[in-house]
Amino acid sequence: MQPEQTRGHWRVGNPSELFGRFARGWANPANASAVLALELDRGLWGGLPLRSALDLTVRLVFLDAGTGSFSIGYDAAAGPRMLARIAKSGTGKWKEVCKSISDAKFGGGGPGSSDLWLQNADGTDDVFSSLEVAEGSPESLAFSGCDGNANIVDDVGVQ
Repeated sequence: MQPEQTRGHWRVGNPSELFGRFARGWANPANASAVLALELDRGLWGGLPLRSALDLTVRLVFLDAGTGSFSIGYDAAAGPRMLARIAKSGTGKWKEVCKSISDAKFGGGGPGSSDLWLQNADGTDDVFSSLEVAEGSPESLAFSGCDGNANIVDDVGVQ
């Protein structure tokens, strides 16, 4: 992870919502190319990089505040790949994006040797509560029904 690219937020959003106690946003929101590079534990799923295909779900919780967009990428078997670009609609609520992937490699082939990454796409701030990868379907992992999937504008990943 590149902590210099991000800054911490505390108690963000409506206190009645499940998320927002701790969050991260861009250190310099005007930097449209800022990347939050994430490296997974090398012991996951019997060891990374993955040697065989698994049905995984990426689940991201973000604050839908303001406008603009960001993207989620991952290290796929064929190389770095954008999973989705998400446009914020300004509701002020925490939303979940859940995307299935079946071609993940997670061999550190992304920016900064990352397995997953979030990228600022427009020079506006984006705030994230959590990002997780797990075996299973999006429906089995979501807290709020993947309500942020409506914000996906470029659905380029594997369904």
